[in-house]
Amino acid sequence: MGRNILNKCSLKSIISVWLDVSKSKIDICLLWNKEDLCLQIQNTKLWLIEFIEILKKDNFSPEIPLIVESTWDYNTLACILISEAWFNIIEINPIITKNYVKHTIRWTKTDKTDARALANIWILNKENLFSFKKDKKFIEISKKISLVSCLEKQIQALKRTLVSFYEVNNNLEISISSAVEIILISIQKLEKDTKNLQKEIEESKLKPESEKKVNIISSIKWISNYMAKVFYISFAHKDFISKESMYAFVWYDPKLKDSWNMTGKAYISKRWNCYVRKKLYQAAFCGIQHCKLFKDQYDKLKTKWKHHFTCVIVVIKKIIYTIYSLLKNNSMFDPNFGSF
Repeated sequence: MGRNILNKCSLKSIISVWLDVSKSKIDICLLWNKEDLCLQIQNTKLWLIEFIEILKKDNFSPEIPLIVESTWDYNTLACILISEAWFNIIEINPIITKNYVKHTIRWTKTDKTDARALANIWILNKENLFSFKKDKKFIEISKKISLVSCLEKQIQALKRTLVSFYEVNNNLEISISSAVEIILISIQKLEKDTKNLQKEIEESKLKPESEKKVNIISSIKWISNYMAKVFYISFAHKDFISKESMYAFVWYDPKLKDSWNMTGKAYISKRWNCYVRKKLYQAAFCGIQHCKLFKDQYDKLKTKWKHHFTCVIVVIKKIIYTIYSLLKNNSMFDPNFGSF
């Protein structure tokens, strides 16, 4: 699987390794001494294990990063196997890849050029890249949360459609068929199963270190264990350098348009996970009702005639800053402590 190709260079002299993962194959670029070497393997467990065994046999340094682009679920197997082998696997956002390749002098789009370009990204942007720290249980819970999010959207859409259907039928005095009644029962059952899945997520256990961080987040009284797990799985598990970087990662900041004499209306960016934004809004709403610290923040802005949603967004920002401070200081939430 490329053993002859790997013999051309010493693995000890490699600076970084990039893995461009697709559904069926993985293009690998090894950057060394300002040169690069490319090979291709299949995206299967056997091929990945063989590749890892070659790295171990040649005493490949665990400090050298193996960089992989986040490609939906295709990169999950590679990331898990490589991290379990105690190598430094770094997962990056595809937007970084696209912007880097797009702004090169010669813009080509091939698997090899992607692998080669992104092996260089680590050299240029070391401080802002996160190491892959997920395990199988973490990914399992993450996928269940994603499933709950999707189910809640579909249930809400189906219930709206049924309400509209019943209103028209009542106005026209049309009888409800047995098929519609079965659909109603199915929706109710689906809603019940979704709640059971949420309970299953809430009761599931992560690693002791991760579970401790979830408990720290849930020490904020109005944040349930389920909501704390959603926050931790989504953004709190990363090693952010500042509270501003955590806030920016969540994409709950206003997007401004201000150029020359033109000033556009600011609106909230919606580029990230809408389910987490929904849970953050619920946490902020509960915080305003149950915590003097957040209620005072909300009332202070309301006295300045700020819009309700503007005030809530500021409270959300304070909640994210609070979560960051609690995790950094490894301490429980104290509503009497003051501002964070």
